Amino acid sequence: MSLSNTALCSLAALKSYTGLPSAAAAYDTALETLIGAVSSAAESLTGRQLAARDQVWDLDGDGTRDLFTPQWPINGVSLLQVDGLEISPRPSLLGNGYVVYGGQGLIRLYDWGLFSQGVQNLHLECNTGFSPIPDDLAQAAVEWAAWKLKEAGIAGVGKGKLGETQVVLPGGGGTQSYWTSGLVKDVPPQVLTILGRYARRGGL
Repeated sequence: MSLSNTALCSLAALKSYTGLPSAAAAYDTALETLIGAVSSAAESLTGRQLAARDQVWDLDGDGTRDLFTPQWPINGVSLLQVDGLEISPRPSLLGNGYVVYGGQGLIRLYDWGLFSQGVQNLHLECNTGFSPIPDDLAQAAVEWAAWKLKEAGIAGVGKGKLGETQVVLPGGGGTQSYWTSGLVKDVPPQVLTILGRYARRGGL
């Protein structure tokens, strides 16, 4: 198994933080599963897709010149169509077309017209999300994953069923699950504070 492109931290960062030798590969699959679970839970809690990915959307026009995308920041737009007509980026301050305000998740038309009202009459292909992952967000993912490991009092790590990882208890004591859910109660306070900075309006 290898980390998904949507992972919020690296395997090396988690190993470094927890003191696991970088060359110790025996638990890599389990640790990567845990990183993936933490990353998915972070996106669920914030209500956003945090890591960068390509998007293809058919959106509703509202009759204004502003289009707010479902996810942000916007890293780039490869295609924008209104009622089947392709719109180009504004070439200059005096030209017509669209301008992307990436951090706001906003595409605005200048001297072109409006995003006409309609149902799924706007076609947008773009890339949104963070690349690279901001340092505080990556550190939050590392600390959350490490906290789940410490909470279980690991002696070793083994792969459990999908969405769950188990610890191998010492002395032949069997296994114990340490990943359960993405609920707020499972998040250390300092991590929750950082995730709150990235949450949709209204906070966590």
